[in-house]
Order: sequence, then structure tokens, then C-alpha cells
Amino acid sequence: MLKKNHKSFYLLVIFILLLSNVVSVMHIRFVKKQEFIETSEQYVQQTTSMLAFWIEDQIRIVEQVASDDRIVSLCLDPEDEVKQVLAERFLKDLHGKYPYYENLPVSIMLDETITREVDGELVEIANGHFLVDTVNGETVGKGGPEYSYIREIMKGKPYYVSEIYRSIWRENPIFVISAPVQVEDELKGIAFVSPQMDYFTEIFVDPLTLGKTGYMFLVDSSGATIAHNNRDLILSDAGDSKETVDNIVSKIESGENFFEAKYNDTKKYYYGMKLNINSDNSENDMYIVFTQEKVEIYRSVHGFALASLIVILIASMLIYRLFSLWSQYQYQKLREQHLIDANNNLEIEVKKRTRELEDMTKRDSMTRLYNHAYIYEYLNQKLEGAVQSKNIVVAILDIDDFKAINDSHGHQIGDEVIKSVSDVLMSSLRGHDLIGRYGGEEFLVVLCDLDFNQCLNIFERIRKDIHAKTFDEIDHHISVSIGMSKWQGESATDLIKRADKMMYKAKFFGKNQIVHDNI
Repeated sequence: MLKKNHKSFYLLVIFILLLSNVVSVMHIRFVKKQEFIETSEQYVQQTTSMLAFWIEDQIRIVEQVASDDRIVSLCLDPEDEVKQVLAERFLKDLHGKYPYYENLPVSIMLDETITREVDGELVEIANGHFLVDTVNGETVGKGGPEYSYIREIMKGKPYYVSEIYRSIWRENPIFVISAPVQVEDELKGIAFVSPQMDYFTEIFVDPLTLGKTGYMFLVDSSGATIAHNNRDLILSDAGDSKETVDNIVSKIESGENFFEAKYNDTKKYYYGMKLNINSDNSENDMYIVFTQEKVEIYRSVHGFALASLIVILIASMLIYRLFSLWSQYQYQKLREQHLIDANNNLEIEVKKRTRELEDMTKRDSMTRLYNHAYIYEYLNQKLEGAVQSKNIVVAILDIDDFKAINDSHGHQIGDEVIKSVSDVLMSSLRGHDLIGRYGGEEFLVVLCDLDFNQCLNIFERIRKDIHAKTFDEIDHHISVSIGMSKWQGESATDLIKRADKMMYKAKFFGKNQIVHDNI
């Protein structure tokens, strides 16, 4: 009887230990599943937020391109070769700052077909086709209303995000964001930016991995894979790939963010969200998805089950539980640090690009001086709340006989003269003084906290320094006429008008001199 009781007790202990092991394994499987859900949810939410901000940033860039004076001027007079050159130079400068763009073309609205010479050949350009580009004319004459990003802008959209498609230049995957070039609410042209999907994937997809099989990818509502660490799957026509994407989109649209599915006979967990962008202004909806193979998620669980059984049989449940808690704690710390590092890197990149964009909108592309719009913004800020006794002096400098220089020696020499004058201004004035290119051959300077005679002496020295400049191609010295006015409580516009009037008097009295209205 005693042996029988011992045997029963032993069997009961074995049963309890085995049951405890099974319960522990089930619990750990549940924890691993929850860890995947939490990690993938954070990855997906973080990427969704950053991607939405990035697309908004691209929309701001293309809208600024569409409103640039050189682009507007080109669209008003598309056959002017000088305006074509200026527009392409501006676009290529921008392309140099953002090399991840495939192309930065501008299409033109036309009543009749025109032609443009590209590499010695005449290219016909019809309504909605590209007039200029940043790939040496490879896409000039292409495009047209058959492309969604042109057709929808012609219908009146304020901007448009295209589907992912193969570039008409190199056939690599890209997408296009377009914006209208308008003059008095009339469509004159369309500006574009075209991010390459390789760059897009490197920034938003490749960095986010988990283990050996956990990775992020993007799909769209057309059933296409648009970003993936396996580049061969992007825009792939494979039937299995499209069927899987359609199933993923259907699950997410039905509100099922987390789900299990098979791909190539491999069971996987998926977590996905729809990107929140304006569907009316985009060709397809986008979805951000994170996936990992189930076998990898639970691989550690299976090994742990066997180890825990041995530990339970040899030692005790306490050691097993302590080890489990310690493992989970270390895993949580590593995961949290991974997320913090990824988020910090993305924030740094966004801030850097935002600063570059803000500075670009304030500067003239040739001289790197402040542009016309920022001059008024700066002066209005200075005058707002300033007392009338504050010394604020505005001067307008205009290069004398500049048209004759352009006509006689060409626009390249004219550009060198403009750059030379801007160099003199930057080397002669203080770092906090405002120096801007007011327009063409005109410059505007704002000096603060100096009395008028000091300002007059500074501009007299500048006038002499400019007159002393020599150019191999020009057989005479250049000169500038300068008009100066001191602020007397009026608006920025009126103050600039007074200085401009003084500049024209300087021209009238013989040029190469300074005229002011300070009596």
C-alpha cells in the first residue's frame, strides 16, 4: 500500500510538473505573440507618422517649385530659350540638393504644338508634355494627359500623388507628386518631383527589421508591392505576390490590423495600417505592413520548453520562473532601445531636410543672397514695433548699363558681374546686415543701428570698390547707382519706394554715384 501511495504521489507530481510546463509554454507563446504585436505596432505607427510627414514635405517642395518666378515665367513664355535655361538651372540646382529624385520636369499647357531643340534635334511638345527636365532632355516631349499626375492636375486638383510605376526614362520604380503652375487662377503648367522607390525603401523600410525574418514592406490598393527589402518584389507581376497583397489590403480595410497568413507555404504573422493621406489627391491608398515568420517567433519557445522541463525535473519551478522573467526583461530593454535609436535617426533626418528647405526658399540661387520675398519679410519684422528714432537705412544698388553688358558680352558675363557685385557687398558689410538680390541687376541692403553718415560712408566705399573691379571680357570699369533712404515711420513698401526713387535720381544725374533724401 505504501509503495502504491508513493507511486501515485510520484505520478501526481509528474503530472503537476508536466501540466505546469505546458501552461508555462502556452503563456510564453502568448507573450511572444504579444511582443510581436507590440513591436510591429510601434514600428508601423512610427513609420506611418514619419512617412505622412515626409509626403507632406514633398508636397511643399513641389508647390514651392510651381510658384517659383523662373518656373512661372517659363510657363507664360515657353518658347523663350533664356527662360528655358533659367528654369532648368533652377531645377538642376534643386535636383543636386535632393539626388533621390528621378527627375524634376515641368510640363506646359499649350493650345498648339511647339518645338524645342534638344541635342541638335527638334522635339515636338504638345499640351501637357514636358518642356524642361533635369536629365539632359531625356524626357522633353514626353508625358501628357494619359498620366494620372498630369490628368488630375488638369482637372483642377491642388496637388496629386501618383501610383508607383516604372520611370519613363530608366524604367526603375518611382512615384510622382505634381502641383499646378497658376497665374491668376489659370493653369499654365505643372511642376513635378519624382522620388525613387530605392531611396524610399532605404529610408522607411530597410532599417526596421526583427530577427532574421522580421521586416517591413509597403503595398497599395492596386495589389502591388511598392517597397520591400527584396527589390525584385517591387511592382512584381507574380501571381502569388499579388494574391497575398490583395488579401493583406482586404484584412486591413476590414479593420483587422493583426492577422496570420501563408506566403509561399510559410506561416507568418502580419501587422498593418493604412497610410492617412488624402485619397482624393492620390491614385492609390498605401499600407504599411510588418511581418515575421511564426517559426522564428516561437523558435525560442520550443527550445525553452525542453530546457524548462529538464530544469523542473532536476531543480525547481522557482529557477525556471526567475530565468523567464530575466529573459523577458532583457528582451524588452533591447527592443525599447532599438525603437528609440530608430526614432531619433528619423527625427534628425527630417529636421535637417526641413532646415535645408527653409533656407532654400529665402535665397537667390545664383548669388546665395536673400531673395525678393525674404527682403520684405525681414524688413517688415524689423519695422514692426520699432520706434521712429531707431536708425534703419535702406539702400538700393543698380548696376549701370547692365543691359549693354548682356547685349555686348552675353548673359554668362552678365552673371559674373552680378556675382562680383554680390561678393563686394558680402565682404564689405557686417554679418547681421541684410543683403539681398532685389531683382535682376538690383541689390537691396538694410543697415541698422548706425547713423546716416556712417551708412553713407559705407556705401561710398562699396561704390568705389565696385568701380575698381575689372573683367577680362569688358574693356571698361563697371559702376553702380545707389539710392538711400532712412526710415521715417512708414511701411516697408514705402521705404523701399523712396530708396528706389533716389536710385533713379542717381541714374539721372550721371550714374556711378549716391543720392539720398536725408536732409
